[in-house]
Amino acid sequence: MTITDGAGYTIYNFKILTNTGSDLTGLFSWTTKDSIVKNLNISQSMIGSTPDSYSSFAGLLCGFNFGTIDNCHVSGKIHSDIAGGICGINFGIIKNSFSAAVINGRISGGICGQNSEQYNNDTYIGIITNCHTDSFSVDGYQAGGGICGYNLSGQIINCDAVIDYISGGGHSSSYSSPGYGVGGLCGYNDGQIISCNAKATVSGGEYAGGLCGWHAGGSIINSYTNSNTSSNLSAGGLCGIILYENSESGFPSLFQCYASGTVTGGQYAGGLCGVGGNGTISQCYATGTVLGEEYVGGLCGINDASIDNSYAIANLGENGNNNYNCQIGGLCGYYRGGPVSDCYSACTFTPGVNTTFYGFLDNNSFPIPGCFYDKDLAGFEVHIGGFGITTALMQDRTTYSKTYFPGEPHEFEVNWDFTDTDGDPAIWRMREGVDDYPKLAWQFPATDISGDIDVNLKDFSILSNCWLTAIGEPGFDQTTDINNDEIIDLIDMSMILNDWLSQ
Repeated sequence: MTITDGAGYTIYNFKILTNTGSDLTGLFSWTTKDSIVKNLNISQSMIGSTPDSYSSFAGLLCGFNFGTIDNCHVSGKIHSDIAGGICGINFGIIKNSFSAAVINGRISGGICGQNSEQYNNDTYIGIITNCHTDSFSVDGYQAGGGICGYNLSGQIINCDAVIDYISGGGHSSSYSSPGYGVGGLCGYNDGQIISCNAKATVSGGEYAGGLCGWHAGGSIINSYTNSNTSSNLSAGGLCGIILYENSESGFPSLFQCYASGTVTGGQYAGGLCGVGGNGTISQCYATGTVLGEEYVGGLCGINDASIDNSYAIANLGENGNNNYNCQIGGLCGYYRGGPVSDCYSACTFTPGVNTTFYGFLDNNSFPIPGCFYDKDLAGFEVHIGGFGITTALMQDRTTYSKTYFPGEPHEFEVNWDFTDTDGDPAIWRMREGVDDYPKLAWQFPATDISGDIDVNLKDFSILSNCWLTAIGEPGFDQTTDINNDEIIDLIDMSMILNDWLSQ
Protein backbone atom coordinates (compact mmCIF):
# COMPACT_ATOMS: atom_id res chain seq x y z
CA MET A 1 0.00 0.00 0.00
CA THR A 2 1.20 3.49 -0.92
CA ILE A 3 0.21 6.33 1.40
CA THR A 4 0.69 9.97 0.46
CA ASP A 5 -0.05 12.11 3.50
CA GLY A 6 -0.01 15.84 2.83
CA ALA A 7 -0.24 16.52 6.58
CA GLY A 8 -2.54 19.47 5.86
CA TYR A 9 -0.02 21.32 3.70
CA THR A 10 -1.14 23.28 0.63
CA ILE A 11 0.33 23.37 -2.89
CA TYR A 12 -0.28 26.77 -4.48
CA ASN A 13 -0.37 27.97 -8.09
CA PHE A 14 0.70 24.89 -9.98
CA LYS A 15 -0.19 24.88 -13.70
CA ILE A 16 -0.35 22.23 -16.39
CA LEU A 17 -1.03 23.79 -19.78
CA THR A 18 -0.41 21.15 -22.39
CA ASN A 19 -1.14 21.36 -26.10
CA THR A 20 -0.57 17.67 -26.75
CA GLY A 21 -3.97 16.37 -25.64
CA SER A 22 -2.54 14.38 -22.72
CA ASP A 23 -4.70 11.48 -21.59
CA LEU A 24 -4.33 11.85 -17.80
CA THR A 25 -3.55 15.17 -16.20
CA GLY A 26 -3.30 16.27 -12.59
CA LEU A 27 -0.81 16.53 -9.75
CA PHE A 28 -0.72 12.74 -10.21
CA SER A 29 -1.63 11.16 -13.54
CA TRP A 30 -3.43 8.38 -11.67
CA THR A 31 -3.59 6.75 -8.25
CA THR A 32 -3.32 2.96 -7.92
CA LYS A 33 -5.90 0.64 -6.39
CA ASP A 34 -3.94 0.15 -3.15
CA SER A 35 -3.01 3.82 -2.70
CA ILE A 36 -4.25 6.44 -0.23
CA VAL A 37 -3.88 10.18 -0.75
CA LYS A 38 -4.97 12.17 2.28
CA ASN A 39 -4.76 15.54 4.01
CA LEU A 40 -3.50 17.31 0.90
CA ASN A 41 -4.66 20.72 -0.34
CA ILE A 42 -4.25 22.28 -3.78
CA SER A 43 -5.08 25.96 -4.17
CA GLN A 44 -5.36 28.51 -6.99
CA SER A 45 -4.10 26.03 -9.56
CA MET A 46 -4.86 25.42 -13.23
CA ILE A 47 -5.08 22.58 -15.75
CA GLY A 48 -5.63 23.13 -19.46
CA SER A 49 -7.47 26.39 -18.89
CA THR A 50 -6.72 28.08 -22.18
CA PRO A 51 -8.64 27.46 -25.42
CA ASP A 52 -5.70 25.72 -27.11
CA SER A 53 -4.78 23.65 -24.05
CA TYR A 54 -6.69 20.43 -23.63
CA SER A 55 -6.52 17.11 -21.78
CA SER A 56 -8.67 14.00 -22.04
CA PHE A 57 -9.11 13.29 -18.30
CA ALA A 58 -8.17 15.91 -15.77
CA GLY A 59 -8.50 16.78 -12.11
CA LEU A 60 -6.38 18.98 -9.92
CA LEU A 61 -5.35 15.94 -7.89
CA CYS A 62 -5.33 13.23 -10.58
CA GLY A 63 -6.65 12.12 -13.96
CA PHE A 64 -7.80 8.67 -12.76
CA ASN A 65 -8.41 7.62 -9.16
CA PHE A 66 -8.36 3.89 -8.43
CA GLY A 67 -7.45 4.25 -4.76
CA THR A 68 -8.75 6.27 -1.82
CA ILE A 69 -8.70 10.05 -1.59
CA ASP A 70 -9.46 11.31 1.91
CA ASN A 71 -9.70 14.84 3.31
CA CYS A 72 -8.30 16.67 0.28
CA HIS A 73 -9.30 20.22 -0.69
CA VAL A 74 -8.84 21.82 -4.10
CA SER A 75 -9.49 25.13 -5.82
CA GLY A 76 -8.60 26.50 -9.24
CA LYS A 77 -9.65 25.97 -12.88
CA ILE A 78 -9.84 22.88 -15.10
CA HIS A 79 -10.53 22.60 -18.82
CA SER A 80 -10.68 19.03 -20.15
CA ASP A 81 -12.80 16.52 -22.04
CA ILE A 82 -13.78 14.73 -18.81
CA ALA A 83 -13.05 17.16 -16.00
CA GLY A 84 -13.46 17.14 -12.24
CA GLY A 85 -12.23 19.29 -9.41
CA ILE A 86 -10.41 16.37 -7.78
CA CYS A 87 -10.16 13.79 -10.58
CA GLY A 88 -11.29 13.15 -14.13
CA ILE A 89 -12.74 9.67 -13.51
CA ASN A 90 -13.20 8.06 -10.10
CA PHE A 91 -12.88 4.27 -9.98
CA GLY A 92 -12.19 4.17 -6.25
CA ILE A 93 -13.24 6.12 -3.15
CA ILE A 94 -13.33 9.87 -2.57
CA LYS A 95 -14.40 10.89 0.92
CA ASN A 96 -14.40 13.88 3.27
CA SER A 97 -13.12 16.13 0.50
CA PHE A 98 -13.94 19.56 -0.90
CA SER A 99 -13.72 21.37 -4.22
CA ALA A 100 -14.07 25.04 -5.09
CA ALA A 101 -12.81 24.58 -8.65
CA VAL A 102 -14.29 26.12 -11.79
CA ILE A 103 -14.83 23.28 -14.29
CA ASN A 104 -15.25 23.31 -18.06
CA GLY A 105 -15.44 20.26 -20.33
CA ARG A 106 -17.63 17.83 -22.22
CA ILE A 107 -18.42 15.87 -19.03
CA SER A 108 -17.82 17.95 -15.92
CA GLY A 109 -18.30 17.63 -12.18
CA GLY A 110 -17.29 19.51 -9.08
CA ILE A 111 -15.61 16.42 -7.55
CA CYS A 112 -15.12 14.19 -10.61
CA GLY A 113 -16.19 14.24 -14.22
CA GLN A 114 -17.31 10.62 -14.13
CA ASN A 115 -17.92 8.17 -11.29
CA SER A 116 -17.40 4.44 -12.08
CA GLU A 117 -16.64 2.79 -15.38
CA GLN A 118 -15.20 -0.34 -16.92
CA TYR A 119 -11.45 -0.30 -17.34
CA ASN A 120 -9.43 -3.10 -18.96
CA ASN A 121 -12.52 -5.36 -18.78
CA ASP A 122 -12.86 -4.82 -15.02
CA THR A 123 -15.85 -3.00 -13.53
CA TYR A 124 -15.18 -0.49 -10.76
CA ILE A 125 -17.84 0.98 -8.49
CA GLY A 126 -16.83 4.50 -7.63
CA ILE A 127 -17.90 5.85 -4.25
CA ILE A 128 -18.11 9.53 -3.32
CA THR A 129 -19.09 10.16 0.29
CA ASN A 130 -19.15 13.11 2.67
CA CYS A 131 -17.91 15.51 0.00
CA HIS A 132 -18.81 19.14 -0.63
CA THR A 133 -18.45 21.56 -3.52
CA ASP A 134 -18.78 25.33 -3.46
CA SER A 135 -17.94 26.84 -6.81
CA PHE A 136 -18.73 29.72 -9.12
CA SER A 137 -19.43 27.51 -12.14
CA VAL A 138 -19.46 24.02 -13.62
CA ASP A 139 -19.98 23.74 -17.38
CA GLY A 140 -20.43 20.37 -19.12
CA TYR A 141 -21.20 20.52 -22.83
CA GLN A 142 -22.75 17.06 -22.72
CA ALA A 143 -23.29 16.52 -18.99
CA GLY A 144 -22.51 18.56 -15.90
CA GLY A 145 -23.14 18.32 -12.16
CA GLY A 146 -22.12 19.88 -8.88
CA ILE A 147 -20.55 16.58 -7.72
CA CYS A 148 -20.13 14.60 -10.97
CA GLY A 149 -21.15 14.76 -14.61
CA TYR A 150 -21.82 11.02 -15.10
CA ASN A 151 -22.61 8.62 -12.26
CA LEU A 152 -22.45 5.21 -13.92
CA SER A 153 -23.57 2.60 -11.35
CA GLY A 154 -21.57 4.41 -8.70
CA GLN A 155 -22.60 5.68 -5.28
CA ILE A 156 -22.88 9.27 -4.11
CA ILE A 157 -23.66 9.41 -0.39
CA ASN A 158 -24.11 12.33 2.00
CA CYS A 159 -22.74 14.93 -0.39
CA ASP A 160 -23.81 18.49 -1.08
CA ALA A 161 -23.14 21.04 -3.79
CA VAL A 162 -23.49 24.82 -3.75
CA ILE A 163 -22.83 26.15 -7.25
CA ASP A 164 -23.56 29.65 -8.48
CA TYR A 165 -24.11 28.49 -12.05
CA ILE A 166 -24.23 25.03 -13.64
CA SER A 167 -24.76 24.73 -17.37
CA GLY A 168 -24.59 22.00 -19.98
CA GLY A 169 -26.59 19.05 -21.18
CA GLY A 170 -26.36 19.97 -24.86
CA HIS A 171 -26.61 23.73 -24.40
CA SER A 172 -23.60 24.66 -26.53
CA SER A 173 -24.07 25.61 -30.17
CA SER A 174 -20.54 24.33 -30.83
CA TYR A 175 -21.37 20.86 -29.48
CA SER A 176 -23.68 18.90 -31.75
CA SER A 177 -24.05 15.60 -29.84
CA PRO A 178 -27.17 15.12 -27.71
CA GLY A 179 -27.07 16.23 -24.11
CA TYR A 180 -27.25 13.79 -21.22
CA GLY A 181 -28.37 16.20 -18.57
CA VAL A 182 -27.22 18.87 -16.20
CA GLY A 183 -28.02 18.92 -12.50
CA GLY A 184 -27.13 20.60 -9.25
CA LEU A 185 -25.51 17.38 -8.03
CA CYS A 186 -25.23 15.04 -11.03
CA GLY A 187 -25.77 15.42 -14.76
CA TYR A 188 -26.58 11.80 -15.65
CA ASN A 189 -27.28 9.10 -13.07
CA ASP A 190 -27.82 5.37 -13.22
CA GLY A 191 -26.39 4.60 -9.78
CA GLN A 192 -27.24 5.44 -6.19
CA ILE A 193 -27.65 8.94 -4.77
CA ILE A 194 -28.41 8.86 -1.05
CA SER A 195 -28.86 11.71 1.47
CA CYS A 196 -27.54 14.42 -0.83
CA ASN A 197 -28.58 17.99 -1.57
CA ALA A 198 -27.82 20.80 -3.97
CA LYS A 199 -28.37 24.53 -4.21
CA ALA A 200 -27.63 25.99 -7.61
CA THR A 201 -28.74 27.90 -10.66
CA VAL A 202 -29.03 25.19 -13.31
CA SER A 203 -29.40 25.85 -17.03
CA GLY A 204 -29.43 23.23 -19.79
CA GLY A 205 -30.35 22.79 -23.41
CA GLU A 206 -31.97 19.45 -22.55
CA TYR A 207 -32.82 17.69 -19.27
CA ALA A 208 -32.04 20.11 -16.46
CA GLY A 209 -32.76 19.24 -12.82
CA GLY A 210 -32.05 20.93 -9.52
CA LEU A 211 -30.39 17.69 -8.34
CA CYS A 212 -30.03 15.43 -11.41
CA GLY A 213 -30.47 16.11 -15.12
CA TRP A 214 -31.25 12.61 -16.42
CA HIS A 215 -32.09 9.89 -13.89
CA ALA A 216 -31.75 6.79 -16.05
CA GLY A 217 -31.51 4.02 -13.46
CA GLY A 218 -30.85 3.20 -9.82
CA SER A 219 -32.22 5.15 -6.87
CA ILE A 220 -32.28 8.66 -5.51
CA ILE A 221 -33.17 8.47 -1.82
CA ASN A 222 -33.64 11.05 0.93
CA SER A 223 -32.25 13.87 -1.20
CA TYR A 224 -33.38 17.39 -1.93
CA THR A 225 -32.64 20.60 -3.73
CA ASN A 226 -33.43 24.28 -3.47
CA SER A 227 -32.45 25.48 -6.93
CA ASN A 228 -33.57 27.59 -9.85
CA THR A 229 -33.71 25.40 -12.95
CA SER A 230 -34.28 26.11 -16.63
CA SER A 231 -34.12 24.11 -19.87
CA ASN A 232 -35.37 24.37 -23.42
CA LEU A 233 -36.74 20.82 -23.40
CA SER A 234 -37.31 19.25 -19.98
CA ALA A 235 -36.82 21.02 -16.65
CA GLY A 236 -37.60 19.70 -13.18
CA GLY A 237 -37.04 20.89 -9.65
CA LEU A 238 -35.30 17.61 -8.76
CA CYS A 239 -34.78 15.76 -12.08
CA GLY A 240 -35.07 16.97 -15.64
CA ILE A 241 -36.17 13.52 -16.81
CA ILE A 242 -36.68 10.08 -15.28
CA LEU A 243 -36.27 7.59 -18.07
CA TYR A 244 -34.79 4.08 -18.00
CA GLU A 245 -31.91 3.59 -20.41
CA ASN A 246 -30.57 0.01 -20.30
CA SER A 247 -29.24 0.55 -16.80
CA GLU A 248 -27.68 -2.32 -14.85
CA SER A 249 -29.03 -0.58 -11.74
CA GLY A 250 -32.66 -1.22 -12.72
CA PHE A 251 -35.50 1.19 -13.35
CA PRO A 252 -35.08 4.66 -11.85
CA SER A 253 -36.77 5.48 -8.57
CA LEU A 254 -37.22 8.50 -6.32
CA PHE A 255 -37.96 7.90 -2.64
CA GLN A 256 -38.48 10.50 0.08
CA CYS A 257 -37.10 13.40 -1.95
CA TYR A 258 -38.24 16.99 -2.40
CA ALA A 259 -37.57 20.05 -4.52
CA SER A 260 -38.21 23.74 -4.00
CA GLY A 261 -37.37 26.79 -6.08
CA THR A 262 -38.31 28.06 -9.53
CA VAL A 263 -38.51 25.85 -12.63
CA THR A 264 -38.69 27.42 -16.09
CA GLY A 265 -39.06 24.97 -18.95
CA GLY A 266 -39.76 24.85 -22.63
CA GLN A 267 -41.92 21.89 -23.64
CA TYR A 268 -41.96 20.07 -20.29
CA ALA A 269 -41.68 21.54 -16.80
CA GLY A 270 -42.45 20.01 -13.41
CA GLY A 271 -41.89 20.94 -9.78
CA LEU A 272 -40.18 17.57 -9.21
CA CYS A 273 -39.56 16.17 -12.73
CA GLY A 274 -39.94 17.62 -16.19
CA VAL A 275 -40.67 14.14 -17.54
CA GLY A 276 -41.56 11.16 -15.33
CA GLY A 277 -40.87 8.73 -18.14
CA ASN A 278 -41.03 5.49 -16.16
CA GLY A 279 -39.89 4.05 -12.86
CA THR A 280 -41.35 5.05 -9.49
CA ILE A 281 -41.90 8.21 -7.47
CA SER A 282 -42.81 7.53 -3.85
CA GLN A 283 -43.24 9.81 -0.83
CA CYS A 284 -41.93 12.90 -2.62
CA TYR A 285 -43.10 16.50 -2.85
CA ALA A 286 -42.42 19.75 -4.66
CA THR A 287 -43.00 23.40 -3.78
CA GLY A 288 -42.24 26.67 -5.54
CA THR A 289 -43.04 28.10 -8.97
CA VAL A 290 -43.23 26.16 -12.24
CA LEU A 291 -43.49 27.86 -15.64
CA GLY A 292 -43.48 26.22 -19.05
CA GLU A 293 -44.62 26.37 -22.66
CA GLU A 294 -46.43 23.09 -23.39
CA TYR A 295 -46.90 20.71 -20.42
CA VAL A 296 -46.58 22.03 -16.88
CA GLY A 297 -47.21 20.12 -13.65
CA GLY A 298 -46.82 20.77 -9.95
CA LEU A 299 -44.99 17.43 -9.70
CA CYS A 300 -44.35 16.27 -13.31
CA GLY A 301 -44.75 17.98 -16.67
CA ILE A 302 -45.37 14.62 -18.39
CA ASN A 303 -45.79 11.37 -16.51
CA ASP A 304 -45.68 7.63 -17.25
CA ALA A 305 -44.19 6.71 -13.88
CA SER A 306 -45.86 5.12 -10.87
CA ILE A 307 -46.57 7.84 -8.29
CA ASP A 308 -47.76 7.22 -4.74
CA ASN A 309 -48.05 9.22 -1.53
CA SER A 310 -46.73 12.45 -3.02
CA TYR A 311 -47.90 16.05 -3.33
CA ALA A 312 -47.33 19.40 -4.97
CA ILE A 313 -47.86 22.89 -3.53
CA ALA A 314 -46.87 25.32 -6.26
CA ASN A 315 -47.63 28.36 -8.41
CA LEU A 316 -48.14 27.23 -12.01
CA GLY A 317 -48.29 29.14 -15.29
CA GLU A 318 -46.86 29.84 -18.74
CA ASN A 319 -43.31 31.10 -19.10
CA GLY A 320 -44.31 33.78 -21.61
CA ASN A 321 -43.19 32.02 -24.80
CA ASN A 322 -46.53 31.00 -26.28
CA ASN A 323 -45.34 28.59 -28.98
CA TYR A 324 -47.69 25.85 -27.78
CA ASN A 325 -51.11 25.36 -26.29
CA CYS A 326 -49.93 25.17 -22.69
CA GLN A 327 -51.54 22.38 -20.64
CA ILE A 328 -51.18 22.79 -16.87
CA GLY A 329 -52.08 20.28 -14.16
CA GLY A 330 -51.80 20.47 -10.39
CA LEU A 331 -49.93 17.16 -10.23
CA CYS A 332 -49.14 16.41 -13.91
CA GLY A 333 -49.59 18.50 -17.05
CA TYR A 334 -49.89 15.46 -19.34
CA TYR A 335 -50.71 12.05 -17.90
CA ARG A 336 -49.70 9.21 -20.23
CA GLY A 337 -50.08 6.31 -17.82
CA GLY A 338 -48.67 4.73 -14.69
CA PRO A 339 -50.61 4.15 -11.45
CA VAL A 340 -51.21 7.19 -9.24
CA SER A 341 -52.44 6.77 -5.66
CA ASP A 342 -52.84 8.78 -2.43
CA CYS A 343 -51.60 12.09 -3.84
CA TYR A 344 -52.79 15.69 -3.73
CA SER A 345 -52.08 19.09 -5.20
CA ALA A 346 -52.69 22.54 -3.74
CA CYS A 347 -51.67 24.87 -6.54
CA THR A 348 -52.49 28.30 -7.88
CA PHE A 349 -52.92 28.68 -11.64
CA THR A 350 -51.97 31.84 -13.55
CA PRO A 351 -53.84 32.21 -16.85
CA GLY A 352 -51.87 32.74 -20.04
CA VAL A 353 -52.63 33.31 -23.69
CA ASN A 354 -52.99 29.61 -24.60
CA THR A 355 -53.62 27.67 -21.40
CA THR A 356 -55.78 24.72 -20.42
CA PHE A 357 -56.02 23.94 -16.70
CA TYR A 358 -56.53 20.65 -14.88
CA GLY A 359 -56.80 20.70 -11.11
CA PHE A 360 -54.93 17.40 -10.77
CA LEU A 361 -54.06 15.83 -14.14
CA ASP A 362 -55.58 15.40 -17.58
CA ASN A 363 -57.09 11.95 -17.10
CA ASN A 364 -60.37 11.95 -19.01
CA SER A 365 -61.75 9.03 -17.04
CA PHE A 366 -63.44 9.15 -13.64
CA PRO A 367 -61.28 10.82 -10.95
CA ILE A 368 -58.58 8.59 -9.45
CA PRO A 369 -59.77 7.31 -6.06
CA GLY A 370 -57.80 8.74 -3.15
CA CYS A 371 -56.39 11.73 -5.04
CA PHE A 372 -57.46 15.33 -4.42
CA TYR A 373 -56.82 18.92 -5.36
CA ASP A 374 -57.74 22.19 -3.65
CA LYS A 375 -60.47 23.66 -5.86
CA ASP A 376 -60.64 26.91 -3.83
CA LEU A 377 -56.95 27.56 -4.38
CA ALA A 378 -57.14 26.52 -8.04
CA GLY A 379 -60.14 28.74 -8.66
CA PHE A 380 -62.10 26.11 -10.57
CA GLU A 381 -63.64 22.67 -10.21
CA VAL A 382 -63.10 20.05 -12.90
CA HIS A 383 -63.27 16.46 -11.64
CA ILE A 384 -60.63 15.11 -14.01
CA GLY A 385 -57.88 12.94 -12.54
CA GLY A 386 -58.47 13.94 -8.92
CA PHE A 387 -61.35 15.19 -6.81
CA GLY A 388 -61.66 18.94 -6.43
CA ILE A 389 -62.59 19.72 -2.82
CA THR A 390 -62.60 22.84 -0.66
CA THR A 391 -59.62 24.10 1.28
CA ALA A 392 -61.48 23.27 4.50
CA LEU A 393 -61.87 19.63 3.43
CA MET A 394 -58.26 19.46 2.20
CA GLN A 395 -57.22 20.50 5.70
CA ASP A 396 -59.49 18.00 7.44
CA ARG A 397 -57.79 14.70 8.22
CA THR A 398 -61.05 12.71 7.96
CA THR A 399 -61.09 13.52 4.22
CA TYR A 400 -58.32 10.97 3.75
CA SER A 401 -59.97 8.12 5.68
CA LYS A 402 -63.56 7.63 4.56
CA THR A 403 -65.88 5.95 2.03
CA TYR A 404 -67.02 8.03 -0.92
CA PHE A 405 -70.28 7.55 -2.85
CA PRO A 406 -71.49 4.70 -0.58
CA GLY A 407 -73.92 2.37 -2.28
CA GLU A 408 -73.26 3.81 -5.75
CA PRO A 409 -71.56 1.92 -8.61
CA HIS A 410 -68.42 4.02 -8.28
CA GLU A 411 -68.14 3.68 -4.48
CA PHE A 412 -64.58 3.63 -3.19
CA GLU A 413 -62.72 3.85 0.09
CA VAL A 414 -59.89 6.27 0.86
CA ASN A 415 -57.49 5.12 3.57
CA TRP A 416 -54.26 7.09 3.64
CA ASP A 417 -51.66 5.70 6.04
CA PHE A 418 -51.55 8.00 9.10
CA THR A 419 -50.85 5.31 11.70
CA ASP A 420 -47.96 3.28 13.10
CA THR A 421 -50.28 0.73 14.69
CA ASP A 422 -50.60 -1.39 11.54
CA GLY A 423 -47.09 -2.81 11.93
CA ASP A 424 -45.23 -0.40 9.67
CA PRO A 425 -44.35 3.29 9.98
CA ALA A 426 -46.96 5.89 9.04
CA ILE A 427 -46.54 7.53 5.63
CA TRP A 428 -48.55 10.68 6.34
CA ARG A 429 -48.82 12.98 9.33
CA MET A 430 -51.37 15.67 10.05
CA ARG A 431 -51.97 17.28 13.42
CA GLU A 432 -55.23 19.13 13.85
CA GLY A 433 -54.70 22.84 14.35
CA VAL A 434 -51.02 22.62 13.39
CA ASP A 435 -50.75 21.42 9.78
CA ASP A 436 -52.70 23.04 6.97
CA TYR A 437 -52.34 20.16 4.48
CA PRO A 438 -51.10 16.58 5.05
CA LYS A 439 -47.34 16.21 5.18
CA LEU A 440 -45.18 13.16 4.75
CA ALA A 441 -44.11 11.56 8.02
CA TRP A 442 -40.44 11.56 7.02
CA GLN A 443 -40.51 15.38 6.94
CA PHE A 444 -40.77 15.35 10.73
CA PRO A 445 -37.75 14.46 12.91
CA ALA A 446 -38.60 11.68 15.37
CA THR A 447 -37.96 14.23 18.12
CA ASP A 448 -40.50 16.67 16.68
CA ILE A 449 -43.28 15.72 19.06
CA SER A 450 -45.33 18.88 18.48
CA GLY A 451 -45.47 18.37 14.72
CA ASP A 452 -44.23 21.81 13.62
CA ILE A 453 -41.29 20.32 11.63
CA ASP A 454 -38.85 21.75 14.17
CA VAL A 455 -37.26 20.60 17.42
CA ASN A 456 -37.67 23.24 20.08
CA LEU A 457 -39.03 24.16 23.50
CA LYS A 458 -42.53 22.94 22.61
CA ASP A 459 -41.26 19.38 22.21
CA PHE A 460 -39.33 19.56 25.46
CA SER A 461 -42.45 20.84 27.24
CA ILE A 462 -44.63 17.98 25.91
CA LEU A 463 -42.04 15.42 27.02
CA SER A 464 -41.84 17.01 30.49
CA ASN A 465 -45.58 16.51 30.95
CA CYS A 466 -45.11 12.78 30.36
CA TRP A 467 -41.90 12.45 32.36
CA LEU A 468 -41.19 8.96 33.77
CA THR A 469 -44.52 7.55 32.64
CA ALA A 470 -44.54 4.05 31.19
CA ILE A 471 -46.81 2.41 28.66
CA GLY A 472 -50.24 1.71 30.18
CA GLU A 473 -49.86 4.39 32.84
CA PRO A 474 -51.93 7.61 32.93
CA GLY A 475 -50.23 10.43 31.04
CA PHE A 476 -48.12 8.18 28.79
CA ASP A 477 -47.96 9.48 25.20
CA GLN A 478 -46.56 7.14 22.54
CA THR A 479 -45.28 10.06 20.44
CA THR A 480 -42.93 11.10 23.26
CA ASP A 481 -41.41 7.62 23.54
CA ILE A 482 -38.85 8.44 20.89
CA ASN A 483 -36.68 5.33 21.26
CA ASN A 484 -39.73 3.04 21.70
CA ASP A 485 -38.60 1.49 24.99
CA GLU A 486 -42.08 2.06 26.54
CA ILE A 487 -40.96 4.64 29.10
CA ILE A 488 -40.35 8.39 28.92
CA ASP A 489 -36.92 8.92 30.43
CA LEU A 490 -33.47 10.48 30.02
CA ILE A 491 -32.84 8.68 26.72
CA ASP A 492 -35.83 10.42 25.11
CA MET A 493 -34.82 13.76 26.65
CA SER A 494 -31.23 13.47 25.41
CA MET A 495 -32.45 12.71 21.87
CA ILE A 496 -34.56 15.90 21.86
CA LEU A 497 -31.71 17.99 23.29
CA ASN A 498 -29.26 16.60 20.76
CA ASP A 499 -31.48 17.49 17.79
CA TRP A 500 -32.44 20.84 19.33
CA LEU A 501 -28.88 21.96 19.97
CA SER A 502 -27.54 20.66 16.64
CA GLN A 503 -29.87 22.83 14.51
